Amino acid sequence: MGIRLLRYKEFKPTPLDEPGVGLPEYQEWQVMPLAIDHSSSIADMTRFSDMVELLGGEQEKIVIVRLEHWYYGWIYLCLVHPDIKVVLLDVLVVVEDDVD
Repeated sequence: MGIRLLRYKEFKPTPLDEPGVGLPEYQEWQVMPLAIDHSSSIADMTRFSDMVELLGGEQEKIVIVRLEHWYYGWIYLCLVHPDIKVVLLDVLVVVEDDVD
């Protein structure tokens, strides 16, 4: 069972925002569930970069957009063309540290 991605026309950075503001050409595109802003940690920035890399990198049908925002200052989103099927699964990843 996968998780359905929001279309940009449904996306609201905060509950106070209107959905789909600012990018008329991307209204039907899918919004990947990880975004970064000026207060994101290095770990979140790394996860965002890894997510984009797993999708094949930025290209014609995978775009990174920067939104100016009243609360966050700016937000980077990864948008995926509607022709591309993205299925997100709930996955538990266990990482074991090698401790001597």
